[in-house]
Amino acid sequence: MYIYFILLRFRYFSTLSTNKRKWQDLSFFLTNDKDTSHWREMTSKINEAENLIKMEEGKASKSIDWVDWNEKISNKELLSWYKKKKKKNL
Repeated sequence: MYIYFILLRFRYFSTLSTNKRKWQDLSFFLTNDKDTSHWREMTSKINEAENLIKMEEGKASKSIDWVDWNEKISNKELLSWYKKKKKKNL
């Protein structure tokens, strides 16, 4: 079972990697410096996000502090819906 999970995970990441390469090949169509600078900035942000995901991967998720969210969300029906949805997914 564990090996099956690893294989699925590997297949998922290899597919993402392939799609990312295809997406990055679009840089060939950039024609001016302004577009190139925006492209570099965007890929830099993507790399930052990927690094953050790698750092957080495997860490235990934090429980939701509903008291805190009760103060922040004024729509109590929406808050109640989120609570029910969270309980259902556990």
